[in-house]
Amino acid sequence: MVILLASTGFHCWTGTSINMRILLTNDDGINAVGLWEMKKALESLGDVTVIAPLTEQSGVSQQITYLSPLFCERWQQESEQESKQEQKQDAWVVHGTPSDCVKLGITELLPQKPELVVSGINSGLNTGINTHYSGTVAAAMEAAIFGVDAVAISLEHADTFDFVSAASIAINCISTYLDPDSGTSQLLNINIPTGTSVENAILKPTYMKQTRNLDRYIKREDPKNRTYYWSTDTPPAVEGHSASDVDAVHAGFVSITPLTIDRTNHETLSKMSQLRHHVEDSSSDI
Repeated sequence: MVILLASTGFHCWTGTSINMRILLTNDDGINAVGLWEMKKALESLGDVTVIAPLTEQSGVSQQITYLSPLFCERWQQESEQESKQEQKQDAWVVHGTPSDCVKLGITELLPQKPELVVSGINSGLNTGINTHYSGTVAAAMEAAIFGVDAVAISLEHADTFDFVSAASIAINCISTYLDPDSGTSQLLNINIPTGTSVENAILKPTYMKQTRNLDRYIKREDPKNRTYYWSTDTPPAVEGHSASDVDAVHAGFVSITPLTIDRTNHETLSKMSQLRHHVEDSSSDI
């Protein structure tokens, strides 16, 4: 199933107030352009508080800080058009990871629990098994642990990133696929191909591709003859027209993958439970 976005405005979640409490974070750091373009777009849905890491945190997954103090402070983004007095950004910078930002925000910094957590816009895709490594996706995962609807948004790498279009597409994805009356927290991983505009964006629900990346390393030596390695991140081969996130983005679709924090293998658990009952029944015959 695919959904072609209309080019005329957005629709809000059915039955939902437009004045939502939104926490916005990322893993590219507080100065990332994608973060602030996403904030502008989200302001159409409600009150947005930015809580972002001080430095880039790509690849940290769901790491949290607990063996050292976690520092944070108010963030003031200056503008050429506005003075500090006029531009009062509701933003915090955290000396930690994206998951730290979400956890600290929900438990300490925000006066009320947010109704939505958005992570992004990330500079580069987070599809396939990179979902496990991504600090962007992990921040959304952290929100889901607290029972908050969450969306991770990533834009395919390009020489020039069109974060404005990506932010508009993300708003459409949120309006289309998040159900505020579901009764359980929802977690969506959105990946947008480069060159996609609101007018030509086609949304496609996908599953997370599990094929291993081509995890090669480049081996080098430093001036002291010490060996070191640079990790490369080559995605798996495209497999035609599958419904995976990797293949959908390669085909030009906006991929929307519903995720879950439950890592239980329920099929195996069911088999184990049946085996346990069999063992218990056998024991009772002795």
